[in-house]
Amino acid sequence: MNKTSIPLQIAFILCMLFPAGAFAQLEKADKLFDNKNYREALGLYLNEQNLDSTNVRVMEKIGDCYFQLGEFKAAATYFKESYTLNPENDDLKIKYAGALINDYDLDPAELFLEAFLSVKPDNREASMLMQKIKSIREIQKKRINKYYLFSLENINTPDDDFAPATYGESALVFTSNHNTGLENFSDSTPASQHHNIIYIARLDKKDRKRFTGTEPYFHNLEADENIGPVSFIFKNDTAITAYFNAAEFDSGQTLKIYKSVFMHGKWSKPEGINLNSEKYSLRQPCISPDGKTLIFSSDLPGGYGGLDLYYSEFKNGQWDKPVNLGSMVNTKGNEAFPSLYTDGLYFSSNGHPGLGNYDIYKVINFKNPEEIYNLGYPLNSFADELSITFSAPNKGYFSSNRPGGLGGDDLYGFKRMLVKANTTMIKGIVDLGENKDPRKLKINLIDEDGIVLQSIYTDENGEFLFSEINPDNKYSFEVEVIEGDGILSPRIYVLNSDGEKVMALLQNINGEYTFEALKADEYDRLPKLQENSSLLTINLSGKVFLDTLGDLKKRLTVYVLNDNKQVIAKGYTDEEGNFSFDELPPQDQYTFVVSDTSNVNVVILKPGEKIIPLKYNGKNDEYYYNRLEPDEDFISVINESGNTVNILFNESFEIDNIYYDFNSWEINHDAAASLDRLVTLLKKNPHISIVLYSHTDSRGSRDFNMELSQKRADSAKKYLVSKGISAKRIQAVGMGESEPVNRCVDGVKCSEAEYAKNRRTEFKIIQD
Repeated sequence: MNKTSIPLQIAFILCMLFPAGAFAQLEKADKLFDNKNYREALGLYLNEQNLDSTNVRVMEKIGDCYFQLGEFKAAATYFKESYTLNPENDDLKIKYAGALINDYDLDPAELFLEAFLSVKPDNREASMLMQKIKSIREIQKKRINKYYLFSLENINTPDDDFAPATYGESALVFTSNHNTGLENFSDSTPASQHHNIIYIARLDKKDRKRFTGTEPYFHNLEADENIGPVSFIFKNDTAITAYFNAAEFDSGQTLKIYKSVFMHGKWSKPEGINLNSEKYSLRQPCISPDGKTLIFSSDLPGGYGGLDLYYSEFKNGQWDKPVNLGSMVNTKGNEAFPSLYTDGLYFSSNGHPGLGNYDIYKVINFKNPEEIYNLGYPLNSFADELSITFSAPNKGYFSSNRPGGLGGDDLYGFKRMLVKANTTMIKGIVDLGENKDPRKLKINLIDEDGIVLQSIYTDENGEFLFSEINPDNKYSFEVEVIEGDGILSPRIYVLNSDGEKVMALLQNINGEYTFEALKADEYDRLPKLQENSSLLTINLSGKVFLDTLGDLKKRLTVYVLNDNKQVIAKGYTDEEGNFSFDELPPQDQYTFVVSDTSNVNVVILKPGEKIIPLKYNGKNDEYYYNRLEPDEDFISVINESGNTVNILFNESFEIDNIYYDFNSWEINHDAAASLDRLVTLLKKNPHISIVLYSHTDSRGSRDFNMELSQKRADSAKKYLVSKGISAKRIQAVGMGESEPVNRCVDGVKCSEAEYAKNRRTEFKIIQD
């Protein structure tokens, strides 16, 4: 056979197996993958898998995409399917084990690697992964702090953003690299080609996890100069000293440390320190608060590895000879990004045992170190963590190139909490109302600083459980509900160990449910929650408008708050601006908040077409309605829950579920249960009496309906008396069809539901 014909035969076979369109799709996906557009590449690879579910290369690339995106569980699934189809491919098995480890699924990863190494004991990559599992477990044993992380997404870029430094209490300074990554600190690439720029971002006053207003920090330096990272000494707001890396202030190729002083509203001309050299670089300066000690990373001759950490003391007007921190700190690898805080020196290293390439470590006494501490997962990961700074003893920022970020190195915030031996848990249930499925709702547990500590999903009953949280700390829940799905305001109840409701949580205006965590056994000591709503509730209707009633042609969200700024009701306006709330607890004053707009007019509509404008507080965007005016008469009453509420003399309250059989006035089981609540109310308030009103719908003659309603009112009174309530405290009045609550009067045809609204039993409270 002619050798030159073999490639043509292979090409012919491939063309038969894979049409030209498929090749084009794969080529496009590969190009996207090579350009690190993993999400787009993943979509194309998944399309190819749908066409051919046995294509090992495509499944491997899908696993690679998921791995790069940080979705390690999915990556492990595809790597496993790949090596199952191609059991001779050891690289796929190594990728599978690596994905399991990245997902911190250590036990199955260890068992898999043990079986693999029993067959191929000389495989170096498998041995390294086994060592990594061992290192992770050692780090986990020593961990005394728990870290909660959040990405600074609004200031991260697709480039490298790293080396954060706190700037007072309200700003963050960081370095952004516009061209080249920092994978190899000891490379020989000229510093002038990195184009590092120092930026400052201001802390958002409303959201303590967000920074805004990013801008270059040193406005007097040229944009193409390579500057950063930076370290500060603050004497006061007007006297600041900055030490920072820079190149191209002279013609050298090494990184040098420069000093500049902010005085009288401007920065002085940068001056190089006396330790700078053309033979080696001084990197990532860290100045002590008193300005007497300078720590930096350098490739000075005579070190232990590529980059070592050194310190220098300021003596006699200049920096003294650098001192190597020694073999306890420095390794054959690189040590970089030193950062001083009150409890020790923090730095990054790829030479100490860790989780990834570069991890962040801590040493307590850097001049005489005795032990090095790895900060552990999740602050460290299998990626590179390059720098850390603290804004408070348990808060700060660091940079990492872990999957899921916006670019190479991204900035992250963190909060660390001491893990107490006696942690607690909280069990709850979400109630979305009738005919709403509470399954698989995402619940976030948030601390006082707004940091999401844990996230879980509800089970098929809407229940959830958070554990390993510190008792006596304040937290809040956040329920992720899609707007527009008909859910107005999810209710959250706290459960005891028997699954009984013992506490009801209310939302704040941000949709969070705030609570204080109790010790686990204290939930069982709380009384079981009485779920029946109080008889003493009121209805409110109103309008939102711009200038005239009905001129607001859009749907708005309206909240009703209690005195603690918790949401007791949430509703929507119609296109005419109308809103209404039923079964509100009686309050002396109500606070309304209208979202999606500001500076509108809000009025309450009272019976008799009376319009009451609400007072507006522009500072808080709140509207106030005084239900009880100073000259109005009211009665103080203890409701079924034991709370005192004030009731106006002219207010009526409806008793739900008082239904009678046709042409009957006998009290059935449901009516008895509702009247029992009225019995409780009367027994708690021996100083009050009631007028009991019974209403009918408009069907039948007026005389018949009046007689029927009186018999029903008398029947309800008789039941209350049988339960120990004095007959003198009850007036029974039949109203017939005289006071309909809707349009259903004689001659108007209505639905059964509309008629039912008029067949009601109400009561008014009067003073004995």
